[in-house]
Amino acid sequence: MSAKRTALFALMLATALPVGAAGNPAALLRTFLDTHGNQSGLPTGDKVAAIQPFLSEALNEAMARARKEQEAFIARHPDEKPPWIEGPLFHSSGAEPFTAYAIVLPAGGCPDTRCVIRVDMVDTVASPDVLWHDEFVVVQEDGGWRVDDVNYRAGFEFGNHGSLRTNLEADPAE
Repeated sequence: MSAKRTALFALMLATALPVGAAGNPAALLRTFLDTHGNQSGLPTGDKVAAIQPFLSEALNEAMARARKEQEAFIARHPDEKPPWIEGPLFHSSGAEPFTAYAIVLPAGGCPDTRCVIRVDMVDTVASPDVLWHDEFVVVQEDGGWRVDDVNYRAGFEFGNHGSLRTNLEADPAE
C-alpha cells in the first residue's frame, strides 16, 4: 500500500466513531466530550476531520461557514483578534475547561430522533470548584447519533450564552 493510501486509511480509522457510540447517545456524548469537549476556538487543520464524525451535517456546515468568516476577518483586520479563535465551544465556561462531567439522560431516554441531554460539569482546578450544566442537542443522522447544538445554561458573566449554532450563525461584527 502506498504511503498516501496508508495515511488516508489511518486518518479514516482515527476519525471513525467508536463501536457502540453511534447507536447510543450517551456513549456518543461521552466519547465526544472526552475527545473534543474542551476544544478551544473553531477546530482547524486535522482537528476538523477528527471532529466531523461526531457532529450533525448542520453543525458541521455552521462551523465551515464560521471558519470562512474567520478567515475573511483575518484578511481584512490582520492586527485584530478574530471571532471564534479561542475559548471553549462546547460548554458555557468563558475560559476554564471542565475537569469532570456527568451525563444526565432524560427520564424516558432518547426515543425520538432528536434528544436534549443535560451534562453537569465541574472545574475542580478553580477554588472553590465551579459547577454548571449545559444541554447537548443530539440528533439521529446517517445511522447514528450526532451532536447538533449546545445550549449554554450556566449564565456565566464572561462565558458563552445562547447556543453554539446561534453564536456561529450570528454576524461576528455585531
